[in-house]
Amino acid sequence: MKIKSFKKFMSIILFGLLLMLSVFTFSACNLVVRDKTDYYNQIIATYKYNDKTLEVSMSDLNNTFRTYGYNRYASGYYASLEDCLNDSLKYYMQTTLVFNDIASELQNAYNNDTDKYYHNAIVNVDFVDLENYRWSKTLENIYSSTNPNALEIRYNAFNSMQSAIDKYAEEILKEDDKLGEVEQPSKEPIRAEKEEYTSKLVINEETKEISKRVEDLELFNKDNVATHFVLANNYDEETTAKAFNKYIKLLQQNAKAENRSIEVEDVLRHEEANYIRDAYQAKLLEIHQYYYESTLTITTDNVVDYYKNKYNAQYLNFNYNLDAYRTAMDKYNSEYVFYHANSDNEYILVSHILINFTEEQKAEIKQLQTKLEEDKKAVGLDNVELIEKLDAQYNLDLYSVIYNTKSTYEEDGQEKEAYISDIIARINDYVNGNKITGSIADEDKIIRQKAKNFEDMMYIYNDDPGIMNADFYYAVNVNEGVEDNWEAEFTKGALELYSDYNRGDVLLRPAVSSYGIHIMFYSDMAKNFINHNSIDSITYQTLLNETVNTASDKTIFEYLYDKVEDDNYYTNYFNHTINQLYSESNPKIDDYKFKNLWS
Repeated sequence: MKIKSFKKFMSIILFGLLLMLSVFTFSACNLVVRDKTDYYNQIIATYKYNDKTLEVSMSDLNNTFRTYGYNRYASGYYASLEDCLNDSLKYYMQTTLVFNDIASELQNAYNNDTDKYYHNAIVNVDFVDLENYRWSKTLENIYSSTNPNALEIRYNAFNSMQSAIDKYAEEILKEDDKLGEVEQPSKEPIRAEKEEYTSKLVINEETKEISKRVEDLELFNKDNVATHFVLANNYDEETTAKAFNKYIKLLQQNAKAENRSIEVEDVLRHEEANYIRDAYQAKLLEIHQYYYESTLTITTDNVVDYYKNKYNAQYLNFNYNLDAYRTAMDKYNSEYVFYHANSDNEYILVSHILINFTEEQKAEIKQLQTKLEEDKKAVGLDNVELIEKLDAQYNLDLYSVIYNTKSTYEEDGQEKEAYISDIIARINDYVNGNKITGSIADEDKIIRQKAKNFEDMMYIYNDDPGIMNADFYYAVNVNEGVEDNWEAEFTKGALELYSDYNRGDVLLRPAVSSYGIHIMFYSDMAKNFINHNSIDSITYQTLLNETVNTASDKTIFEYLYDKVEDDNYYTNYFNHTINQLYSESNPKIDDYKFKNLWS
């Protein structure tokens, strides 16, 4: 299944993985002590989980400081080193608590779940030390376990180490001018691909509960993952050896600073443990998210109530504050507007295909603009008749440049090019000809097919990532007295569609802005599909009958379900669970040892 981002908490965890690639020196504090062999084994804090007393060693704090705290401290995130260390210590305890809790929940689910679908998907996490909650024991188990998840954790950790070494190799090749000799990755597609939407919601008509069709987690199926990291020779032997030596030297610098062994095997094992812990946490979160999402209960009433609450709030706000409505409509492409204060008469919804200017076009257009400015100065700005003629000539010259310029696109796996005039003609013919059947009575059906046709063309020619796979089109105010965020020529094109064209039409004259050439499509006017007087009678079927845009198969109901799911999802889970676990853990810090770090 497609796993969502884990938001702020997960980004912090994975941030540590990225920082493993760098080496930090801690001359600003006494966190590093070189003359005490037992310094890093001393216990600096204790806390509880499930009646077990857990300990934080100086080594634990140091690793957390190195991978989480120091970069934030160096960038000025904290007012003092004391604040940074306090936060690093709290972060270590919080992450340990929450991952122990997740592992316990998954283990209980595995032991008690009679539904084999979820049972097989979760997979027993028997490599986690759930008896004493010791990371050292969990790590030992991951090294020896044949559990698919343990194998995947090792695999991902070792791949990350190899990637770090490969970066050094690429730097060496670049310095030696040999990078061109290395096989380069395959060429990226010119434009984004269309993501076909298929609903995964199943509604129980009796209980109104919504279940989500989720693809089973793919179990890791490699059974030959090495127990420890094995260097891969991805480049020539000499380059690989140099890169590996550079990597080891940096690890040895860390080890020396922390009074650890600098033997190659020892520093590699230490680095393995760091990478494995990050991969372990990421995997547990992935499994737990899957389980949480699979068992989360949301009803149709939850979705309908969400819609009603948002609609009513905007109704009260926008009717008395039209500026607030227009501010919301400025963000319409990314944020759904539930209530339209001026329904069906103020905003036109348009899709468009942007074709970026080529460098040659930019140069020619710049010359035309410079000439226009010089000519206007020469005739005098108060000479209205000549100024109008100059503007008319400029437009003729501008469109001559545009229509006589070729654009590159990709179709059927091949790169092609065509004149802009031919592209516009092809788009218009395809929109109005492909699969268009039915009578005038089927107007909505015909316009929907035209919108789908336009979208087909979008994924061949379009250079605007903001409209690709977006839920909502662009909204342009048709009131010329209202300022908006669009460039004047884009707004002008939308106004021309509104006044001279019908829904489902393509603007035959492309709008030209500083971005490039806009081929615009008239989708609809922004309007309410339910009257406020009827809002209390709205049903989930009403929301299922409305799509997010004219071409999409995704309904407003499905869009809102995702919002309700997000509100019930990991942000709230983490905020509540982490704070609760930490508050119940009774943390005790050795003030003398801790304060000695910055005093």
